[in-house]
Amino acid sequence: MELTFGLPKILKIFEQVHSGRYYTVPKLAVGTLLTSGAAPWTLGAYVEVVPASIMTQYGYVVGIYMYGVTVNTDYIVELAIGPVGSESTIFSAYHSVQSIVGGVVAQTIIPAVYEPLPVAVKIPKDTRVSARCADSTGGLTIRTRVKYKT
Repeated sequence: MELTFGLPKILKIFEQVHSGRYYTVPKLAVGTLLTSGAAPWTLGAYVEVVPASIMTQYGYVVGIYMYGVTVNTDYIVELAIGPVGSESTIFSAYHSVQSIVGGVVAQTIIPAVYEPLPVAVKIPKDTRVSARCADSTGGLTIRTRVKYKT
């Protein structure tokens, strides 16, 4: 059996993931406000994070930023693509924020958390990206931004 089986495809994926430009959306804002459901571990409504008009060519979502997370709370943020009412989840990020860091009580609010995706997720051209969240307390809000590359 030849050892180069599948190598052209692997090289193409490597080129797509490790070249291009990186963007964060929203660019000059504090992030899109997400509100979890009122009960613990209840997902809130989807909120648009990246409008379809921004995705003028296909790109890859590589991570999400979460701002204003509360300590002693666990979060799930879901990213989805598709029009309003027809969203399809493409990634779920779980993050736990604890108040004790190295034996020292941490801040009440953590300024920002970056959660890289384990694998870059391809987003088709002219596609809306939205997000929603849930938390272990219920009814909390966080802000989020999406990092993607073209």
